[in-house]
Amino acid sequence: MNQSAPELKETIVSAAHGHAAVSDTANPVSISHYARGAVVKPPSLLPSPSDRPFSAGRLHFALPTLRSPREEAPGEGALSGHALVSSSLEIMVAPHSGQPDDDGDLQHGDQESTAASELPLHRPTKVVAVDLYAGRELLRSWGKGPDGQPPQPPLPADRNFRLHIMSDIYGEARGWLNDTIGGLGVTLTVEFRGETPAIMVSLVALIQTLRLARFGGI
Repeated sequence: MNQSAPELKETIVSAAHGHAAVSDTANPVSISHYARGAVVKPPSLLPSPSDRPFSAGRLHFALPTLRSPREEAPGEGALSGHALVSSSLEIMVAPHSGQPDDDGDLQHGDQESTAASELPLHRPTKVVAVDLYAGRELLRSWGKGPDGQPPQPPLPADRNFRLHIMSDIYGEARGWLNDTIGGLGVTLTVEFRGETPAIMVSLVALIQTLRLARFGGI
């Protein structure tokens, strides 16, 4: 029996605009709000490179729990055991000049604004770690760990990126993203570098797709 390509049945999204960013207390950042997102900077000017090569800060986003996929597909019956569910985390970021007259006008997708394009991008500010929480429980971490090992691609990043969370057969794994009553949280760790260290965060989104597995004859 041959399995054909799964048919996309449903896409579920839980998202927060960059305006929803909240600074961490222990590792604070300065957040300025623009129409296209939040510009994140260190809380004060960085020390000179001879004193300290960079500074790091953290910001948090609260996301609504993903609603559960529809248990029944019209004409298909129960989905449990017959569908593939895949979840990912999408982060929209872009370099920023850190100047108040730069509104982060991204004209064409990932292209920076004129001011941002003049940054010394050989040492850009980047997102270096991402943590995903369900209530108080840490579900997944990407990026720099306590052992000091370098992060795996796509981190560190100063452009839009997507992180894979999980793929499984629907109904065979606990739906942490769908079932938790404590809500979901995403924490970004940012390393600030350069003379005008800043980065724009426009979107943090959980994306879950459900694909119905189809089986054909030999």
